[in-house]
Amino acid sequence: MASKYYALLTERGAVKLAAATALGNQVKITHMAVGDGNGALPTPTASQTALVNEKRRAALNSLTIDPANPSQIIAEQVIPEGDGGFWIREIGVYDDDGELIAVSNSPETYKPILAEGSGRTQVIRMVLIVSSTDAVTLKIDPSVVLATRKYVDDRVIEVKAYADDLMAKHLAALDPHPQYAPKASPTLTGQPKAPTPPTNNNSTQLATTAFVQAVIAQLVASSPAALDTLNELAAALGNDPNFATTITNALALKAPLASPALTGVPTAPTAGATINTTQVATTAFVQAVITALKAGAPTTLDTLDELAAAINDDPNFATTVNGYLALKAPLASPTLTGIPTAPTAGATVNTTQIATTAFVQAAIAQLVASSPAALDTLNELAAAINDDPNFATTITNALALKAPLASPALTGTPTAPTAAAATNNTQVATTAFVQAVITALKGGAPTTLDTLNELAAALGNDPNFATTITNLLALKAPLANPRFAGSVTVEGALTVLGGGSFNATLALRYRQLFQRDGAIGYQSFSRADVLSAPSVDTEIGRQLFGYGITSTDSWGTGGILAYMNAIALANGGGKLQLVAHDAQARGKAVIVLDGNAGAINFTGDANFSGTVTFGGMIVANRHDSCIAFSSSDATKPIINANYSAAGNFGFWDDTNSTWVLRKDVANNWYMYAGLTVAQKLTVQGGAAFTGDVTAPTPPKTDSSTKVATTEFVQNLSVPVGVPVPWPSATPPSGWLKCNGAAFSATSYPELAKIYTTLKVPDLRGEFIRGWDDGKGVDSSRALLSSQTDGIGIYQATNLTAVKMIFVSGGRTEAYPSTDALNGVADGGAFSDGLSSSISRATFKSATETRPRNIAFNYIVRAA
Repeated sequence: MASKYYALLTERGAVKLAAATALGNQVKITHMAVGDGNGALPTPTASQTALVNEKRRAALNSLTIDPANPSQIIAEQVIPEGDGGFWIREIGVYDDDGELIAVSNSPETYKPILAEGSGRTQVIRMVLIVSSTDAVTLKIDPSVVLATRKYVDDRVIEVKAYADDLMAKHLAALDPHPQYAPKASPTLTGQPKAPTPPTNNNSTQLATTAFVQAVIAQLVASSPAALDTLNELAAALGNDPNFATTITNALALKAPLASPALTGVPTAPTAGATINTTQVATTAFVQAVITALKAGAPTTLDTLDELAAAINDDPNFATTVNGYLALKAPLASPTLTGIPTAPTAGATVNTTQIATTAFVQAAIAQLVASSPAALDTLNELAAAINDDPNFATTITNALALKAPLASPALTGTPTAPTAAAATNNTQVATTAFVQAVITALKGGAPTTLDTLNELAAALGNDPNFATTITNLLALKAPLANPRFAGSVTVEGALTVLGGGSFNATLALRYRQLFQRDGAIGYQSFSRADVLSAPSVDTEIGRQLFGYGITSTDSWGTGGILAYMNAIALANGGGKLQLVAHDAQARGKAVIVLDGNAGAINFTGDANFSGTVTFGGMIVANRHDSCIAFSSSDATKPIINANYSAAGNFGFWDDTNSTWVLRKDVANNWYMYAGLTVAQKLTVQGGAAFTGDVTAPTPPKTDSSTKVATTEFVQNLSVPVGVPVPWPSATPPSGWLKCNGAAFSATSYPELAKIYTTLKVPDLRGEFIRGWDDGKGVDSSRALLSSQTDGIGIYQATNLTAVKMIFVSGGRTEAYPSTDALNGVADGGAFSDGLSSSISRATFKSATETRPRNIAFNYIVRAA
């Protein structure tokens, strides 16, 4: 079977190696490059001068002769973790001129980078079989390449062996450093040099000439100009070579400063009498001080003998005096014993002088003398307050039960003397006094008017009776010369003072308008009644019911009967019905005044031009806009409600016994459950909704002030069909687990548009990878397609036959022969006769290839 993977020399490489071998020159192989073959496995050709699609070129990390086969050169390159993001399908090595020497293809392997979530250091190795390794320069630049671990280990072994050999020879030599002076008594020649220590150094360090000169200069600098040379110093010492002995002998004749023992008659300057220092005191100083001491003392106490006699020659005078003082009482808080006595102060003394028993007895006697005989002892005073140690509290509590003189609030049944009936002052009035006065008040009144209730009833319960009577009298005609205005109705005969009579017929006509006639009720006064009356009757009728009414004209426009008849209801009871007719005498508007029900009933439209005040409910018995409000004045309200307490105003649904719109005790409007706003609701200020408030869901592109529903917010957050990691086993409402389960297109129509198979993806234990979309990194993949695990491993090549070695799933394989590595140890030979150095890696045991990770529950938004 033909080999799929192999390597060969390029034409330029073969020429350069042949020339180097023939001429004794060398080919310097310096770089290795890898490429991806433009997404396909390339076929190497000798005519190549470059890789098909080079992805990376770098200096070789290692170029060595195979220790097991001197005709093989191993070229290695390390690709670090930070480089990658490409597939490796081809390899090439270049010389220092940048020409391609050898090229090979290789099994596809992907080199990841850390940014992709996985990274590794990958070693690319190519084995070159040549006729003479002398034709190839085995040299690399260690400053620009990475070293493999084996390379480093080999170099460490070489360096250690070299260092050990040098150290052994060094230790075995008798004088391994003949160029150096010995530590013990060295004999230096020439001009030895050493570091110059600082001038303050005082150790065994070598002193250089610079150190000595600096110290001397420092010494001279601190000396006065007259003593900065040895000659000047010698002159200062008197040119005495034994100056120290001379000075020592001279000092031996001197007294020491500490405890000197003077002999002969030492003298010293006499200090002044006031001096008090460590200056030596002469006899003159002492005599002067004694004289001054005695000068201030009495002549009888100016000697020590006289002072001793004054203290009774008592050497313990201080102790004796202290003993006597111990028997005395202190000035502050003395504790006296025995029977202390003191002078008795006068009776009027009021100071801090001690009070004797005589003073106290005199003061008590004086106190008793000013008291009554019955209260001149404490016993009598105690008895006077009932031997009560809490007399003040007792009295205070007792007073608390008494009524104050000012505005007392009495309880229970207080009693007092009853004053005489004629008493009229500030004496308390008892119930007996009040009853007597009321009896006297009622005594002259009739029995039907002897109570306030009866009097109030007689006045019609009118608190303004006087004003009412005055106003009514103002409407009455005086008895003398009365003047009547308007229409005057008289029942029966009217006697006119001064002669004459009133027209009885005229009175009868207008009496019928208001006369009750049995079951017929109130009769109406019609147009015919007016027109058939006498001329005087007609004139008065015109005045009552409208102008312009004559025997020939039509109805006037200014009177009561122009469009309305007054008709009493047949059942009576204080009811009145007003009927308004149209031009065809049809009743169009009716007002019924019902005295029994206390109600006014309207038929037709009622227009009010002023303020209408209702004391009860407005009841509408029709469903088609029974009450309509309109206003042309934008500054005035349509409905002006004046209610007594918050919470008693709003719109009440009497059929369902519930509020629809109501104002609460905090003056906030509330819409109750079940209220639907069909068009638009505008709220001024804040709005507090309770219960389940619903609203239409605006489109996702809406950016107005419409209410955002929960559906609107969900539509803006995560689109339907997007999987997200979720930290709980239970998905939230509207989401499904990504577990490969089927779902209903009816329940989740939007999700069905995304996942047309009606199954959610199964992401349990899976990673999500970006779709290749033509990039060429993960080609031939469809959206939502799955991919098994895999790993790209290690490869090695030689010049004539590329040995690709990789491990997958615990299986080791090599190309071109599948049994090439069977039983081959490191450095051993392949079964086909080729040899190579084999690197083996240790992997953590697992059933899959994976990075470190954290488990989340993938869920997908379904609605």
